[in-house]
Amino acid sequence: MNVDDKIQQVQWVIATHQAVEKFLVDNRDFLATWNGLVFESCGTLYFSKHDGKITHEETLSILKQFPGKWVKSYDDDKVSYELEKAEGEKLGLSVYEAEAPPSCRIEEVEEEVPAQPARKVIRRKLVCS
Repeated sequence: MNVDDKIQQVQWVIATHQAVEKFLVDNRDFLATWNGLVFESCGTLYFSKHDGKITHEETLSILKQFPGKWVKSYDDDKVSYELEKAEGEKLGLSVYEAEAPPSCRIEEVEEEVPAQPARKVIRRKLVCS
């Protein structure tokens, strides 16, 4: 890494920390009521809990507070949400390891992937009743 690369890296870190500070100031009232962790890593601000999963009610309050397109991912019995960043936004948001909605469960399903040669993969899906 040359000196110009290092300068660019430091500028990115400063800009990210400034975006985190603005987010914390702008959302002070909501964050004061949040009973969990908020931490930044690689330009994404994570909502998390050290004592277990985020409840579905807590997840809904976060998703309502920060509208936009939230993309879900699944792991075992947990759901994580990531808010898609708009063009030029420096800070992403993520809800990490939340409970699935009460009427839903996460199932593994085998799907065929069309390719040369075709193959099958195991994916997780949220199944709601």
